[in-house]
Amino acid sequence: MVMQQCAKACRIAASEVQVGHQTAVLQHRRLTADKRLLPTCQVRTPERSIPVVTQTQYTSSMKSAVIPQIRVEPELRAELESVLRQGETLTDFVEATVRNAIAFRRVQTSFHARAQAAAEEYHQTGVSVPVDTVLERLQSKLDARRKKLGR
Repeated sequence: MVMQQCAKACRIAASEVQVGHQTAVLQHRRLTADKRLLPTCQVRTPERSIPVVTQTQYTSSMKSAVIPQIRVEPELRAELESVLRQGETLTDFVEATVRNAIAFRRVQTSFHARAQAAAEEYHQTGVSVPVDTVLERLQSKLDARRKKLGR
């Protein structure tokens, strides 16, 4: 009963929630790769404190697919573990890396499709944008971004 109430408390992300005659205190320990908090709850009773870990990312939809295990050299594993952030697990890192690689590939595929369409249009019509115009547009975008960032 306390576990269910604590899980409910975590989902609403309160900093302190009354659970019957007990108080559940949420301490947000770390962010996952997709920027969701993993709270660690402690249900305090007069007799003792019971640590209860609730991972909110699993409450709404369970992860059921598995990425194949890969074998690597011990040096690569050690290097990987040396770059993990505090509280970050190897699983968190691998999941974030896979998500980033997928996003990068989608952007790359989209870019190639647009480039292919532009090349086909040029071959059909013979009309193109002069290099100087393209470079000016790119420079103006770069200047605007630098100004926005204060550089």
